[in-house]
Amino acid sequence: MSKSRKFDMDSLTSMIKNTVRSNNDDREKALEEFENEFYGKLKNRKKKLLKPEKRTREKSVINEKNAFSSFIGRKDLTSTEKLMLIYLSHTSFKKDGVSISIRSLASALGINKNTALDTLMSLELKGLIEKESTPRGTLIKLLVRVGMP
Repeated sequence: MSKSRKFDMDSLTSMIKNTVRSNNDDREKALEEFENEFYGKLKNRKKKLLKPEKRTREKSVINEKNAFSSFIGRKDLTSTEKLMLIYLSHTSFKKDGVSISIRSLASALGINKNTALDTLMSLELKGLIEKESTPRGTLIKLLVRVGMP
């Protein structure tokens, strides 16, 4: 993936689907691959002469990656819950939350609709999100910061 490419929701969704589908046996490895592909690997990288704006971008990516790794290190969340929180953090830029249908959420993550409902209910019980059913879909508000803008 090109470092200069801007991330929109379609590319993020396809990236999540590809990492999850390529590793059907282990979702934790898929999450680590997604993290490495999204932020770039820090190990085994040769140091190059960078322009000042690229250097500041690299520092901000390192800060985001550190916040993201502390989130990934939580033991009380399953890999599906982490994946859903990552997806929801990128879709909800407003404080009032995002209105999304369960079917589209499940298809975006590559999981079953019932699994998506169970995951949303467990996240609500853990106090990480608030969900409310509306005629346009389910309104989901994030109560935690996942480590990404």
